[in-house]
Amino acid sequence: MKKSCNQLLMLSLGMLLMVTNALAESPAPSVVTTMANVTVNVPILAPSLTASVETPVLHQYDDAPLTPDADDPAIWRNSANPKRSLVIASLKDAGLQVYNLQGKVLQTIYPANHPAVTEQDPPVPGLTSVLAATATCKGSTETYGRFNNVDVVYGVNIPKLGQVDLALATDRGCDMLRVFVIDPSKPNKPLQEITDTDAPRVFNNRIFQPSSYQPASDHEAGESENPVDEQNTAYGLTVFKDGNKTRVFVSQRSRSRLVELVLRPTKNGTVSYRVIRDYRFPVVHDVPASTSTEMLHWEACREDPNDDLQFEGLAVDARQGILYASQELIGVWKLPIARYIPDAVEVINVSDHFLMEKVKTFAMPYAAIPDGDEFECEYGDTSSAPSNAIIVPGNAAFAGQHIEADAEGISVVDKKDGTGYVIVSSQGNDTLQVYAQGNLFSNNVYLGEVTIEGVAETDGVHVVAQPFSKLFPDGLMVVHNGGAVEPEDTSDINGYEYDGSTQFKYINFKLPF
Repeated sequence: MKKSCNQLLMLSLGMLLMVTNALAESPAPSVVTTMANVTVNVPILAPSLTASVETPVLHQYDDAPLTPDADDPAIWRNSANPKRSLVIASLKDAGLQVYNLQGKVLQTIYPANHPAVTEQDPPVPGLTSVLAATATCKGSTETYGRFNNVDVVYGVNIPKLGQVDLALATDRGCDMLRVFVIDPSKPNKPLQEITDTDAPRVFNNRIFQPSSYQPASDHEAGESENPVDEQNTAYGLTVFKDGNKTRVFVSQRSRSRLVELVLRPTKNGTVSYRVIRDYRFPVVHDVPASTSTEMLHWEACREDPNDDLQFEGLAVDARQGILYASQELIGVWKLPIARYIPDAVEVINVSDHFLMEKVKTFAMPYAAIPDGDEFECEYGDTSSAPSNAIIVPGNAAFAGQHIEADAEGISVVDKKDGTGYVIVSSQGNDTLQVYAQGNLFSNNVYLGEVTIEGVAETDGVHVVAQPFSKLFPDGLMVVHNGGAVEPEDTSDINGYEYDGSTQFKYINFKLPF
C-alpha cells in the first residue's frame, strides 16, 4: 500500500481540537427524589427486554467441517412490504443464514471455499446429505472460507442489475469481502453472490506492535507479509452509501487496525473493491500515574503475546459522518469520516483523543500470568500474583465506567426526530450499553444499560427503528445469543467435541431512555 498521508483525514485543526475536550464520560441517569429536605439520586434500574421471536438453536462442534457458530446479524427492511423483511446472519464456518420475521430459515449459503462434509460429521445447517469439498482459499493449501460479520446497504447501482440492495460479509478465512444482491422476489433464495472473481485480498500486509511487557516470540515490530493461513484477515465490517459511492470499513483480525474500502461494480454485474484508507491505532496509552506526576505507558494485557488488540463491532452514523469502532479490550472509538475518495491509499495514525468510551479494565494494573505459550490476565489487585507473573502498573481512576470487556457489537440507531442511539454490546456482563448520538463537536451522553431476557455473551446487535409488523411496531432489534440452550446429548460426534450453542433473538425496539 502506498503511503500518502500521515495525519488523521487531513481534518481542520478545529475538528481535531474538539475531540480532546468533547468526548467526556457522562454519569449514569438517575431520578432525583426529595425526602425530609434531603435530595437523593436514585439510579434507574436496567430494564430487561423480552424477545418475541428466536431463531433455531445451532450447536457447534470444535473444528468440525462447516460447524455453525452464530455471530453477527444484519436487518434488511423491505420498504415495499415491511412484514417481508429479512434478517441475514453470519454463522462463521457454516456461512450465512437468511431468516424471515418469524425466525424461520429461508436460505443457507455456505462459503464458496469449503471442506467436505460426510454423513458421520456433526449436523450442518441446511444440509441433508454429504457435501463435496471445494478449493481452499487463494494462497492457501489448508484454509477455507469463514464468514465473520455482515451488513446491508440500499440502492447501489450495479451494471446489468440496476439499483439494488446488497448484503456484504467478511470472509475471514479467505481475507475477502463477499457481496450478495438481495432479491425479495425470490423468497426461498433472496441472496445471490455477485463477488467479482478477481476481487483482491483485503489485508496484503500486517503490522506487529509487540507488547513492552509480555514477550512475543514469533515476530518483530513493523510491517510484514500476511500469509492467509495465519488468519490476520478481514474481520468486522460496516457499509454505507455516500452519494454514488458505497464505502466499507473493515477490521483486521488480531491487529489494531482498520481499512476503508470503496466498492467497484464491474460492467459484468459483479462487485470488486479497493482500499482507500489504512487506520492504525496505538497499543500504548499514556496514563497519569496514581502516586506521582509521571506518565505511565500502559498497554492492555494480551492472552496471546503475538497478537494486537482487535476490533470487531463497527457502525457508521451517516447523518453525522462518524465511524464508531469497538476495540474489544480497549473501548469504543469515535472517528470523523472524510468525504473525499483519495486516488492512493492514505495511512492514518489515530490519536488517543478519539477514544470515546473505555472498558472497565482500561488503565487498570494487572498481572500477566504465563500459561504455556499464552497468558492469563488478572486485572486489579496484583499483590497476591504468583512469582512468575509479569506485573504492569496502572491507574484505576482512568478506567471506563460502563463497558465490561469485551466491547463487541455496535448499532447506530436513527430516530425520525433527528436524534438516536449508539448501542454497544458489553459482553463481559451480558448487557447493552446505550448512549445518545452525538455529533463531531459534542459528546455521547450515557443513557443507561439494557438486558435481554435469556441472552448472554452477545457479539452482534443490529437495530432499525422503523415499524415492521404487529410484533415489532416500534422497530426491530436483533441480538446474537451466545448462551443458547444446549442439546440434550453433548457427547462427541465423530471425534468432534461439543463447543456451545448459539442463535438470534428478535425484540420490539422500545427503550425507556
